[in-house]
Amino acid sequence: MASQARTTSELDHRADLYAATAILFELITGTPPFRAATLSDVSRMHGERRALLAERRDELGVHWQEIVDVGLADEPAQRFQSARELGDAVRA
Repeated sequence: MASQARTTSELDHRADLYAATAILFELITGTPPFRAATLSDVSRMHGERRALLAERRDELGVHWQEIVDVGLADEPAQRFQSARELGDAVRA
């Protein structure tokens, strides 16, 4: 989200994988990865903070945090490169 707002390059499928990871985070925790009073604050948080699962579900292991870290990476090249990669990570 934050990277979309700041980018001058064309968006690709990795923006959808970012969104899918944000939805996965909310499904797991019951809350979105970032919450703030304004949309601009939420957008800024996406680029400046890690979404920490342990803050909301401390019983989840490191594996799920790694999925969130990759899926919500600010730089598209650091994210999952395909839906298959994201799905494989979730199934593992």
